[in-house]
Amino acid sequence: MKRFSVIIPLLFLTPFQFPLAADTAAYTRCWLSGGRAVCEASGAEKDIDDCVLTATSGESFYYYKIHDGRPVLGSVDRETGERRLLPLPDELAGRNPVKMMVQQDSLYLLTGPAGDLLKVPLRGGDIVTIENVSDFVLLNGIPAVLRPDGSGGRVVQCNGVTVPVSLQGESRLGEVVAERLIFVSDGDDTEIVDILAGKSVYLFSATREFLEPGEYNFTFDAADSPKDGTASQDMIFYKVYIDGEYAGRTETGLASLKASYTHAVVPDRYHIVRAERWELDKKASEYRRANNIRQPDEVRLFFPAKRIMSLDLVFDGEKYSITRRPLYR
Repeated sequence: MKRFSVIIPLLFLTPFQFPLAADTAAYTRCWLSGGRAVCEASGAEKDIDDCVLTATSGESFYYYKIHDGRPVLGSVDRETGERRLLPLPDELAGRNPVKMMVQQDSLYLLTGPAGDLLKVPLRGGDIVTIENVSDFVLLNGIPAVLRPDGSGGRVVQCNGVTVPVSLQGESRLGEVVAERLIFVSDGDDTEIVDILAGKSVYLFSATREFLEPGEYNFTFDAADSPKDGTASQDMIFYKVYIDGEYAGRTETGLASLKASYTHAVVPDRYHIVRAERWELDKKASEYRRANNIRQPDEVRLFFPAKRIMSLDLVFDGEKYSITRRPLYR
């Protein structure tokens, strides 16, 4: 899943080779506002035009902008107010940068819409690209990335360690604690990943309370919802297979009503869930396996400890929509 590619050599660069006039006052903070980097010094605000991103690292503020038609990285010393510009490769001009960090003489630039994370050495060297990245943070100069896992879920990866996360919607990486605990949040729910232990250690919500497992930690629900808005009159049930083994089946009933099944699986790991649709053949007065075009795809689902995961299927007559989520009270 992780792919790296070298883009362009940077051997001609030296760090911040174009100094600008220094200010007389120290900067206290810097932020992006309406395409400008707004820096506050001694209570007064000073703008730097045409900026795309800002970041803070050590004793400097950094900003990414277009200067004389080419991309540059600017720095502002927080103590002396000295400003410098470092020209960046012209190839970056065609990118859409959405987040940046600077650490250990490297610029880390997340670009869209493809989701490439670029590591740009500031003292010469090659640009390295990590593809298919949704978000990133740095741990001791090593990027920890949030990315799709290829089966509808998401994982956090860092230094060869991959940790699945339960949050299935659009999420972002936030605070890093003790250079090992990474907070992942979708705005409502937050998951804490311990990258050194290689696992998710806690999942909580600001507004809701998660259900904890009792006799089961997995629920399966399926129902028909035809595109034309009619109520399906088919009589059906689903057989459920987990990791290739038959686990059980839902009750029999009208397809427009929810068919449910619960099961206990080993937590803290992925499981492959496959549901098999069976329909009543009215002429034969018996249930038969539905043809393949009416069967849902198998789902690779991660089950965190102390949480109940739900897999919901809705069939519109042509295809299934699938929702996976932890359950709340």
